[in-house]
Amino acid sequence: MQKFQLSYYFEGDLSVARVIEAEDQAEAIQQLKDNTGLIEFTDSEDTYHFFDTKDVKLFSVKKIL
Repeated sequence: MQKFQLSYYFEGDLSVARVIEAEDQAEAIQQLKDNTGLIEFTDSEDTYHFFDTKDVKLFSVKKIL
């Protein structure tokens, strides 16, 4: 498994990122597409995030080396 960073960009300079595991980038992108609507997770700094993807202006997927 590889690690990927999913980034969610909102209006202004607000963004949220989380790390997921996937076999490859195509699977990471599919996970992003499959998880639309309400998103909730706790990041590595123990911060809880809860938002609706309809408020997201840009999504990005980046492989973590």
